[in-house]
Amino acid sequence: MSGQENPLANIYTMRFHEVQDYLSLTNHAYHAYAAVINTDSWNSLPDDLQQVMRDAFDNGRTASRQLTLEDEEKIMASLEGQIEINEISAEAREAFVEASLPVHAEYEDVVTTDLLHKVYDVVGIDY
Repeated sequence: MSGQENPLANIYTMRFHEVQDYLSLTNHAYHAYAAVINTDSWNSLPDDLQQVMRDAFDNGRTASRQLTLEDEEKIMASLEGQIEINEISAEAREAFVEASLPVHAEYEDVVTTDLLHKVYDVVGIDY
């Protein structure tokens, strides 16, 4: 296998590290899952239950992020010595971001400029 792109959990559980020599930590994506509910169903809930749901979503998000960090620390520790791990430099990451901006522009009408700017603000991309 020449290469692939996956979260660390997939790389480890699918044992890609057994057939690949290199792992580059690009941090180019964060795989998250959205909690989705039909608008009519949401609106049918009383305000107090909507708040319970919001709190549950927030707690689940926070717990998921923490568990992911802990899992990735364990995976990285177990991969050391089995595969060469490369971390990209800040300059290389910046080049990666710059190279992807034309793709962002291509989909700006779909995802909206406002949403792109919110993401850019969070991750520190100048626009």
